[in-house]
Amino acid sequence: MALSWTILGGKELLAYAEGCKVSIFTSCGQEVSVLQLDDEVHCLSWCKKDGRLALGCRGAVHIYTPMSESTDAPNDLMPTHTNTLWYKYKSTFDLAMAVSDEHECATDPGQPAEEAHEDEPKPKPVPTCIHWNVMGDRLVVGQGSLTLWEDAALRPPKRTKDTPSWRAEQQHTGPKPEHEDWEKVMERHFERPIRCATCGPDGRLVASVAQEAKEVQLWFMEVIQPILDPGKNYDFIPDPTTRFATMPLRHPVPICSAEWLRKDLYKGFGSNVLMTLATDGVVRIWSESSMQETLTFHLSTVLTNDCSVGGVVHWLETPYNLAPQSNLLDYALELKKAEKEEWDREEGYQRASTMAGHPMRHRSETLPRHPEAPGITESQSWVLMLDVDGGISIFLIQGLADLPRRTPKVLRTVHIPCAVPAMSPFLWEQFYYDPLLNAAYSPSHCPASCLDRHWGAALEPQQVVLFLKTPNAVEK
Repeated sequence: MALSWTILGGKELLAYAEGCKVSIFTSCGQEVSVLQLDDEVHCLSWCKKDGRLALGCRGAVHIYTPMSESTDAPNDLMPTHTNTLWYKYKSTFDLAMAVSDEHECATDPGQPAEEAHEDEPKPKPVPTCIHWNVMGDRLVVGQGSLTLWEDAALRPPKRTKDTPSWRAEQQHTGPKPEHEDWEKVMERHFERPIRCATCGPDGRLVASVAQEAKEVQLWFMEVIQPILDPGKNYDFIPDPTTRFATMPLRHPVPICSAEWLRKDLYKGFGSNVLMTLATDGVVRIWSESSMQETLTFHLSTVLTNDCSVGGVVHWLETPYNLAPQSNLLDYALELKKAEKEEWDREEGYQRASTMAGHPMRHRSETLPRHPEAPGITESQSWVLMLDVDGGISIFLIQGLADLPRRTPKVLRTVHIPCAVPAMSPFLWEQFYYDPLLNAAYSPSHCPASCLDRHWGAALEPQQVVLFLKTPNAVEK
């Protein structure tokens, strides 16, 4: 079973996969689409940019794209039941595909070359986790190895002697291509399967954790400038080359989970923040340093609430740090439209007054700043901790994403013992939450809510809703 949540067109959607069937629900529990596949779905992920859905099956990843109701349904449309949302098949790529030769990391330096045996078919890899980057042109897939895939159709052309930079950019401009051409650009093997892999909020970093590993591997692109001989003449300057480098975040005990703090697209937090949970029950929060020359992380905050083995922690995404949100997007569009109208009026008044021989300036009112956090001078980040005994704790961390750096302040605002029935053990992959839903989630195949409907009042006006996967159903 797998769960994934996103916001598409201002509406919250939940994708729930069980076996070969993927059901898509709205926040009020309405089933809007069903995808029936031939293989079992092991993991799935929404693209935050355009709502595409990546489904990880044995040996392959299938990508579906949303379609409006007015568009005619093509022959390859897969949903068998839909009310307001159509999803059509987009593309598929084979997980056993070799790494593209165009990249520096065409082969894993730590993996010995394997002898080819045509009579012995290789087993198809089973993906354990999958995640989109913020731009929607890359996918990180965790399996027996960590692989990074890139849509070559969106990649700008390389500069050559016959194709200078301005011509390459001119050829690349235009509408987005309809087809997708996925290529494997990185593959790194580990001794154990990948437990979790996730792209950073700004697309620069990828965090991966292997099973029973005591360190988080942070992957990033290292740019290598070309070496030029000053005594030679060059027809064109070659582009810098890139290679994948890694930086470990070491822990004293094995790591259970790792999750990035999502950045706000409008406020623009200046650093990446990663939260990890280890088997010792300690939650460690790592912050990226403000140095631009090198990539460094430091341990900024530690939550020692003795979260027992099997518990889970997640960032609680509030309207202060969640993006994109429909209200912020609407405000940004409204502000942009108002600024354009003001500019047109200003230019028209100045032109008319100049022609009349009486220069005058017209000053119109603009929209006020969006009241995201009135009276708040420090950034606020919320952490939710769920223990195996059913207890819930919510922490408020102030000043975590502020620049210049300061020591964050940690406050435990809510503690609810035995809020949900004790389930032993919890798996962090089998936990889902949505703090922005006020409507009940009650599809027909799900049981009644096992949470007290009054407990979320501590976070007014937001209400926390939990989705816990059981062997037979989803409990809210």
